[in-house]
Amino acid sequence: MTHAQGMKDALAALEQLMTLDGAMVLRAGGDPELLARLAGYAVDEAIELWDDAEARWEHGDEDAARYCEQEASAWSATAQILRELAAAESAARSRIAERSA
Repeated sequence: MTHAQGMKDALAALEQLMTLDGAMVLRAGGDPELLARLAGYAVDEAIELWDDAEARWEHGDEDAARYCEQEASAWSATAQILRELAAAESAARSRIAERSA
């Protein structure tokens, strides 16, 4: 798979998760550090939602707990995709730098 196809597939997956829109990821400009920061944000969101889900379960609000769990899973998947994009971008930059040296 080409680098461009990998990015296209990742953006499509993010759009399906409905957490971050592809435009936000594209604004990161393929910068591995920015993508890693976005991944960190996604992890924070997931943790917060897992905590919310736990609190909802404790209060007997099953529907809200399940919703929070579903959202937390989506944010966890988002973080994984962003980490993979950051790694791919970093590797691509390394290859370019090696060729230029």
